[in-house]
Amino acid sequence: MKKLLLLFALCQSVSFAAVDKIRVVWEEKPDSQAIIVWHQLSGENATLHYDFFDHKDDASSYANSLKAQKVEEYAGMNTHYLNLTNLKSDTNYYFLIKDSEGQTERYYFRTAPNKPKSFRFIQGGDSRSNRKGRQDGNRLVAKLRPLFVSFGGDMTNRGKDEEWQNWLKDWELTYAEDGRMFPIVPTHGNHERQGYIQGIYGTKNRLTYYHFQLGGDLFSLFVLNSEIDAKGGQREYLLKELQKPKPTYRLASYHKPMRPHTKKKKEGKHLYDAWANIFYVNKFDILCENDTHCVKRTVAVKPSQEEGNDEGFVAAEDGYVKIGEGCWGAPVRKADDGKSWTIDMGSFNSFDLLDVSKKEIVIRTIKFEGQDKVTALKESDEVFAMPKHLNIWQAKGGAEQVVKARK
Repeated sequence: MKKLLLLFALCQSVSFAAVDKIRVVWEEKPDSQAIIVWHQLSGENATLHYDFFDHKDDASSYANSLKAQKVEEYAGMNTHYLNLTNLKSDTNYYFLIKDSEGQTERYYFRTAPNKPKSFRFIQGGDSRSNRKGRQDGNRLVAKLRPLFVSFGGDMTNRGKDEEWQNWLKDWELTYAEDGRMFPIVPTHGNHERQGYIQGIYGTKNRLTYYHFQLGGDLFSLFVLNSEIDAKGGQREYLLKELQKPKPTYRLASYHKPMRPHTKKKKEGKHLYDAWANIFYVNKFDILCENDTHCVKRTVAVKPSQEEGNDEGFVAAEDGYVKIGEGCWGAPVRKADDGKSWTIDMGSFNSFDLLDVSKKEIVIRTIKFEGQDKVTALKESDEVFAMPKHLNIWQAKGGAEQVVKARK
């Protein structure tokens, strides 16, 4: 009885900060920077306490503390934006938020390595209005424990305040059981109003195109915006960034595909004209496309108008692979517009899991069906460990697609 009374007293002494919808965001320099955004329901003097040592729930022991650099009402939320800089690379950072009403649980995220090192990330998009499918995918993120998530746009349907609040509430399902959060790398979709990516995620570039490199000279990701002029300033930025030395792998994420795999979508001629040849000449390895709500996997291709081309592309060993096209809970569409260079296609809720090493990138498409049976990985597991009962798409040509590092 005394033990029960003591436990009750301890529980009564714990008070929680009125904070929710916390998200960690990467935009640039993920080895040394991170954006943390949250909704402050009530309370005052909200302060983030952080350290690369885990002090659990002892806020006073954390070496660093910061208040939000900006606070504004956005999408019906009291949104706090905080930019962390000068972080150590390849390091777990533990944090909690304390305010006048209490403090949050202790969470943590990992910064990117600045030297070549194997890692895993998730690429997908189009969650829209189907919360069940979206939640299933989010739960899988927590179980797979990627370094980060590249989300290819169309988070909500109409961008209403309630939709964004629900989306961010559902994103809390990506938190691992041990409190680890996985940074999101957001892409602008056609269902995002201009400025909303900046407002929700705290990114600096209102037009939502940016680039980062991680693992030293191992990997780079270009996040582009298919909803604005693909030429003009955006292409100038792309060409400028491509003047830097090429890492082992170059990838791009953008919302609308150049050649959709459903007949319900128009061809992306303006994107093809603006980017297809740039990607080929600059030796991109993988293009991550979204928007159509179906699934595709292709051989390596290059742009060509020569005889035998199919919608402006031909198979080419020195080309780029295309994956996608956006099934993170959005209503799936029929995959009925295959090309001669398509390996396989389908219609089911899923995202792509990419395992990156010095010698290759291994791509698997993960179905959301049966996610409740999937066992969760742990922090101590190997970087490319696969949980039991994971539903991997058995595509034509094999469940795994391998993109080898270029010599």
